[in-house]
Amino acid sequence: MTGEEKLEIIEKWEDQKMKKAHLARDYGVSETCIRNTIRDKDDIKRRLGTVCESVLKRQRRISLGKFPQVEAALYEWLYACRMKEMVVPRCMLLFKAKQIAKDLGVEGFKGSSGWLTNFLNRKGIVSTTLFGEGGEVDKNDPVLQQKLRKLEELLCEYEYEHIYNMDETGLFYRVVPRHTTLLPSENKNTTRGKKARKERVTAAICCNATGSHKVDLFLIGKPKEPACIKTVREKVWPIPYTHQKNAWMDSCTFAMWFDEVFFLQYDYERGGQFYFY
Repeated sequence: MTGEEKLEIIEKWEDQKMKKAHLARDYGVSETCIRNTIRDKDDIKRRLGTVCESVLKRQRRISLGKFPQVEAALYEWLYACRMKEMVVPRCMLLFKAKQIAKDLGVEGFKGSSGWLTNFLNRKGIVSTTLFGEGGEVDKNDPVLQQKLRKLEELLCEYEYEHIYNMDETGLFYRVVPRHTTLLPSENKNTTRGKKARKERVTAAICCNATGSHKVDLFLIGKPKEPACIKTVREKVWPIPYTHQKNAWMDSCTFAMWFDEVFFLQYDYERGGQFYFY
C-alpha cells in the first residue's frame, strides 16, 4: 500500500470505527496487513507526517531517514532560498547539508550522493533546467570527416611529444547554475530562470599529446588593467593576461600568445626544437 492508503486506513479505523475485515476488502489486502498497519499507526504517522502529498501517492515504502534533524533543517533552508527564487543546484544542497550536520554536531553524516537522492525522493523535490543551449556540431558531415582524415595523415609524420593542441573556453564567472531544485509545491513547467550574466573571460589551454608539457594558462579579458589586480604588487598577473574589446581570441591575440607564451615556453623546455599545428 502507498503512504496515502495507510493514512486513510488509520483514519477510517480511528474516526469511523470501520472493521478490519471491511478495510481489508476495500483495499484488496489481507486482514493481517490491516492489523499490522493499525498496530504501527503511531510510527506511520510520525514517518509520513512531513512527507508531501505527491510522494504519499506514488511510494509504498517511505523511510524517515537516519538524520531527520539534518533533513528538516536542510528543507527549511531550501524553502527559504526558493521563496527568494534563488538557484539551488544539487552540489549546493550537499555542501549545505554537511555544514548543517557540522553545526548540529551530528556524527556519522557523510553527505553522499545516494543520501541526497533519497532525501529528494522523500521530500518530493525535483530538478529542472532553467535554460538550454544550442546544438552541437554535426559529426557525420562528409566535409568535416574528410578534413579530419587529412589532419590524421599529417600528424602521423611526427612524434606525439611534438604535437600540441590549443583550445579556448569561455569562463562566465558571474553566471548562475543551469539547474535548480524545486519544492513540491512548485511547477517545473512554469519555473523560469533569470537573465544570464554575460561577464566573461576567455582561457586558452594548451599541452602536447602525451601530457608531458603543459603550457601556462592564458587569459583574455576586456579591461586593460582589471580592478582585481590593482592591489597586487607591481600589478602583475600570476599567469599571462591580455585584453581584447570582446574578450575573444582573434588573430592578433593568437599571434601574441603564439610568440610570447607558447613559443618562449616551448623553446625553453625543448632546447630550441619547434613543431606546432
